[in-house]
Amino acid sequence: MTHQYPDRITETATKLSKGAARGTGPWLKYYPQAVSSVIDQLTHREHDEIDTLVDQWNSVGPGCVQAQYDYYCSLLDLSTDDWFL
Repeated sequence: MTHQYPDRITETATKLSKGAARGTGPWLKYYPQAVSSVIDQLTHREHDEIDTLVDQWNSVGPGCVQAQYDYYCSLLDLSTDDWFL
């Protein structure tokens, strides 16, 4: 959800926190409420898109997470095989 509509969530959190800087304590306090608010305001079509994405992630996993994992492993030059030795 947060990957699909980050701008809406950021904007809502900023409004709820009365303009607090993004990532600060006062802003983060309203982040969960902002996510809930954005979910509540999704259209039927957007809900369907999210449901489809959830089904995909449940079957094959989120692509972006695997890509990030691969990137960080390449930076660290680690092989997952070495973790279990």
